[in-house]
Amino acid sequence: MRAAGILWANVCAMGESLRAEHSGESFGRWLRRARTDLDLTQDALAQRAGIAVRTVRDLEAEKNSNPRPQTRRLIIRALDEAAGRRRPSTARPAEVPVRLPLDPPGFRGRGAELRHLEDLKDRAAANGPMTVVISGPPGVGKTALAVRWAHRSAPSFPDGVLHADLHGFTPSVSPREPAEVMTELVEALGVPRQQVPDRPRDLALLYRRTLAGRRVLLVLDNARDPEQVRDLLPADRGSAAIVTSRHQLAGLVVTSGAHPLVIEPCDRDDGLDILAARVGRDRVRAEPAAADEILRHCGGLPLALAVVAARAALRPQFPLAALAGALRDTRLDALETGEPHSDVRSTISWSYAALSDHARRIFRVLGVHPLPDVTPAVVAGALGIPTARARAALSELADANLVAERTPGRYAMHDLLHAYASEQAGDDPETLGRLREFYATTANASAEHLCPTHRTFHGRQHDGVRPEVFAGQAEGLAWFASEREVLLAVMEDAARAGDHATCLSLGSPLSTYFDRIGHWTASLMVARHVLTASRHTGPPIARFFGLRYVARGHAKVSDFRTGEHYYHHALRVADQLDEPQLRAMALFDLALLLESEGRYAESADHCSAVLALSERLPTGSSQGDVLNTRGWAWICLGDLDRGIPDCERALALHRVTGDRHGQATTLDSLGLAHYLSGRHAQAATAYAESLDLARLVGDRHLEALVLQHGGENHEATGDLQAARMAWRQALSIMNDLNPDQTYDLRARLIALEASDGIRRSGRSEGRGSHRPTG
Repeated sequence: MRAAGILWANVCAMGESLRAEHSGESFGRWLRRARTDLDLTQDALAQRAGIAVRTVRDLEAEKNSNPRPQTRRLIIRALDEAAGRRRPSTARPAEVPVRLPLDPPGFRGRGAELRHLEDLKDRAAANGPMTVVISGPPGVGKTALAVRWAHRSAPSFPDGVLHADLHGFTPSVSPREPAEVMTELVEALGVPRQQVPDRPRDLALLYRRTLAGRRVLLVLDNARDPEQVRDLLPADRGSAAIVTSRHQLAGLVVTSGAHPLVIEPCDRDDGLDILAARVGRDRVRAEPAAADEILRHCGGLPLALAVVAARAALRPQFPLAALAGALRDTRLDALETGEPHSDVRSTISWSYAALSDHARRIFRVLGVHPLPDVTPAVVAGALGIPTARARAALSELADANLVAERTPGRYAMHDLLHAYASEQAGDDPETLGRLREFYATTANASAEHLCPTHRTFHGRQHDGVRPEVFAGQAEGLAWFASEREVLLAVMEDAARAGDHATCLSLGSPLSTYFDRIGHWTASLMVARHVLTASRHTGPPIARFFGLRYVARGHAKVSDFRTGEHYYHHALRVADQLDEPQLRAMALFDLALLLESEGRYAESADHCSAVLALSERLPTGSSQGDVLNTRGWAWICLGDLDRGIPDCERALALHRVTGDRHGQATTLDSLGLAHYLSGRHAQAATAYAESLDLARLVGDRHLEALVLQHGGENHEATGDLQAARMAWRQALSIMNDLNPDQTYDLRARLIALEASDGIRRSGRSEGRGSHRPTG
């Protein structure tokens, strides 16, 4: 990884402080100049950046000469906004996001509750944000009420209406952490995933900045406790949050000013209205006594009424009295056998008994599935049946209101229904194993499109399991994105159950995916599961990869010390296994980590150690990557006599193997060498070729870095217009990928534009960072 450690002009000055290379100008002096050029007061800048004004004062007075990276980023973004260019990453998306489950079909009643919510909204519009806690027993219709009101009220929230299931009481799924939900919500509001920080404090700050000035409605569904939602509540006037929970969450009422709304079972009029909406008012009017008996058996719970009404609607020739009698018999059977029963449970068992054999089987499969939702392809692939057959069974369950198609093609299940389905499934290791194997085999197939050198530890155990097939990288990424939450639930469920084989099978593809999208926290969590699993099962080599994944995860979140510790563990395992190939992999990973810290001499030494193993290594791209990394380190240290030959050898190897990505990164290295030597024409040629190749292979990160480097070369020749154009293109890309690497780029553009293009002294921070394929 080419770290942002080569600051300013004197890149070659070995051992000198990076800050001293900035032509002697401190950050505080630069900040004071940039702020006054833009005619901003210290108070105004602090308000724009979301930091204390004292921080600005201390920086400009040079009481704090080394501000935190996050503070620098906030200041630069605030200056960027003031300079009148593009809005920051929290800019509103082109389309207002409305992400809600489908409006509940057949919703009836709850008129008083809907009017109460409207009254609260009207008062909140003038006085501040609204938070309502809708509580009540399972099956009473809390989510349906919240979603119905959200659909009706969407026009009052022009900046977005979003739903998040917190899984507070979902079987087999851990309650979601606030940070995970924040990430989901800011992405929905237009922040690219690569810009979302992993550190909770930074994420919370981004979340507040994203919501600031917006009128949004958040439906926070199925909350476990106040702590799960308190930090998610919007703070701006005109915004609202609807929280649903089985508990009343008194803590939110006391400390956050939430309005409690306790939902009781339906009264007779609303219950008859729900039944009539499904079966027809004529049938209800024709048999009022039977309709009343159905209401009594359902206990006024909308979930139970929906299940009964669905069966009645599918059998229009049946009198309601027959349905009421069947319900009565089901309850008597439960009493006689001593089984636990309730209105909902009796209703579900009655409806379950009426299903076709195939639909009952799929219902039991869903009882084993860890949820939160499932597709026909998953059911078909796990069971080895045609997809059309799985889709027909899920449709039958949906018709019976035993599952809900909340989004097209994805079926979810109420907690009570899932609990009953789990009872019917019992201990079914065969089905559970098939589901886990389907997800593992499909994830590994998808990961092969993302990384040709992807390593799998998956072994097939069940006949007939059919993974999904993908035509290319785009389809594989789309599958991971749609199944991400389910995959994490499957892995956590397997980890809790001690199913180490599944953790190993899923670990490698999930690590590959989360590395690709930049979700470092999830990547590290997965890596830890892999490491734990590798201690209990799998081949000895699995231990090496578990250590390697954990080391890489720590390095990605800039915990270099811990990452280095685990890499040294991985090296010891490689030596114990007497596997030079594994030792070379760990040494090269360690070289990249050292490079990202700016420890170029050590990085070069590790690359030399890798090359010393060359007689046992494959030739071509792998050696080319190592040579390029060592050459880059030499160049950064000012030793062009050793750096240029390494890079030229790397380029030759990459051209022989046809590795275009390797060629692009190596040409970028040679461009730096020419630039430092004052050979600006040769540098421009190298950067132009590197840029073409980066675009050809679709590596936008590398494209942005080469644009940045080429812009510096233009600046050195006095072509400030070309430099400005290149930097703007680079900033546009990096703003979508990784804003941590945009600090100096933004600062230089601000300086150019605020001073009418007057050339500034000094060189740019950070040649940027990119990791050669390894």
